[in-house]
Amino acid sequence: MKRLMAAVVMAVGLAACGGENNNCRDACAALSSCNLQSGGINCSDNCGDEENLRACAECINRVAPDTCNSVAVECAPVCGGVQF
Repeated sequence: MKRLMAAVVMAVGLAACGGENNNCRDACAALSSCNLQSGGINCSDNCGDEENLRACAECINRVAPDTCNSVAVECAPVCGGVQF
């Protein structure tokens, strides 16, 4: 029983830490909350199935909540074609 509980706790912990948010709708909302434009990014959940936009969204969702001023600088290299 202790092993089962340990496995459950570990699984929950890994699930909480794992995976980055590459949702473009969230990225557009983050940009909006920073008073930044989202030109060039598809604001649908799946980014219009464009892998490069998912990488861009992941960067925006990681950076924007904490440091709006850094979004354009930090994410420009992975957000080709997106205007901030």
